[in-house]
Amino acid sequence: MGEVMELIKKIQTNEKLAEYVCQFCEFEIREYRLNRYRDKTLFLDGDSANYDLVLIGIDNAGGKYCLMNNKYIGYADSEGSCDRLANSIEDFVQFILNCPFWYNRFGRKNFLDSFESFQEEMAEQREDFRNEETSEEASKLFEEFLRENNLNDNLETIYKKLMEALTAEPKFVIKNEPEDYSWDNFYKTKK
Repeated sequence: MGEVMELIKKIQTNEKLAEYVCQFCEFEIREYRLNRYRDKTLFLDGDSANYDLVLIGIDNAGGKYCLMNNKYIGYADSEGSCDRLANSIEDFVQFILNCPFWYNRFGRKNFLDSFESFQEEMAEQREDFRNEETSEEASKLFEEFLRENNLNDNLETIYKKLMEALTAEPKFVIKNEPEDYSWDNFYKTKK
């Protein structure tokens, strides 16, 4: 796992970059925040996933970023939805650093229907990003990190890689199977 996590560790060691990645990309990887989650189960007791999962980051709403089978990057939100976001850590870092505020766009209709609709949404998102007080400094740090690590900034390539991950099989699935979590048991305990 060490080699896979090299890019994440590089972001972690740059305090300002890690702060901006959390602020603009909803990817919290600073150790003092992650340590609160390390000893807890990744999901509810009884949940199971079809991949081996290792927590690599969190968002500010209870979502979790996971390394899946020591290769892929998945995301599970606090509501139980999950998906594979990238087929490699490099693809994931390229995506989040080139598409700040991406998480605000994922639920929008037609966002991923075509490269053109993705490009349009990303143009809006980049405008939102530019309106942030610290975006100029963040943008410079993001660009520098991408360049220093030979990562891509071509939006069409990023879109293609994102679509490959989102449509890859097997899908990332979390099943909730605890007996005491059913609505029947919930109702019985409330009587």
